[in-house]
Amino acid sequence: MTKINKRVALLPFLMAAVVLLDQAIKALVVRKLPLWKPTPSVLGFRLQHTRNTGAAFSFLREHPQLLSVFIGVILLGCVLWLFIGKKRPYSQNVCLALVCAGGLGNLVDRIAHGYVVDYIEPVFMRFAIFNFADTVLTCAVAVWAGLLFRQTLLERKNHDG
Repeated sequence: MTKINKRVALLPFLMAAVVLLDQAIKALVVRKLPLWKPTPSVLGFRLQHTRNTGAAFSFLREHPQLLSVFIGVILLGCVLWLFIGKKRPYSQNVCLALVCAGGLGNLVDRIAHGYVVDYIEPVFMRFAIFNFADTVLTCAVAVWAGLLFRQTLLERKNHDG
């Protein structure tokens, strides 16, 4: 197995670790935090155990089964793109794996419970309550966007000069 193949082979373990950590945190939240009872604020955030049947900002909350199928199809496409798709820099593969892991963490909730367990609430601004899987997914997308921007700048520099 080449060095690159070994690194790609680690991505499912990264994804599994994120999903397992996400599920462990959610199990702890369900056991220890009463539903809809916020904790005191610390550093601009508080914990509040909630249930979200929709996607971001409660999108499609009236159709949780349709949303689960839709998300499942998108995640299957992303996983296939990760492992079968074109070659891309390893850093971008890591970002895509983390996006998949975040989505899978929430899909596990949707399938098991019919809703996603959310618990992180910013109090310094009016915003959605979210969870670890959402955070991983969002950060991975942000880093990936930065990597793509950097790659574009480098390609333009090499092309122009």
